[in-house]
Amino acid sequence: MTVIALRNATKRFPGTGGRPHTAVRDLTFEVEAGEFVAVVGPTGCGKSTTLSMVSGLDRPSEGSVKVGGREVGYVDAPYNDDDVRNAIAEVAGHHAIAEAMQFADHSEVELERLQQERRMEERRREN
Repeated sequence: MTVIALRNATKRFPGTGGRPHTAVRDLTFEVEAGEFVAVVGPTGCGKSTTLSMVSGLDRPSEGSVKVGGREVGYVDAPYNDDDVRNAIAEVAGHHAIAEAMQFADHSEVELERLQQERRMEERRREN
């Protein structure tokens, strides 16, 4: 089952001299349920912009972004579904947050936090 699908997603921002700046150009990929995906690359290549489009914080200028089979429009649009919300996590890797931590460390911390949230939610449902 495809959880995330980008089709020809492009994101432009206002640039200098009236010319738009293209942060992401014609990006197409899918993430299947159960896959672990890391978005990596040099500064300025569009990683954060791509994640912002997937999360619903930004809309693509062209193309489409779907999460759980639904077009991403606004932050709350696709995330009312617990299965979709629990399938997506973003792990910050900025050096100012924890300079000594490597990607695996960040991932482990985030996975532990998600597991703790799920346990707390299960307890709430039981009571």
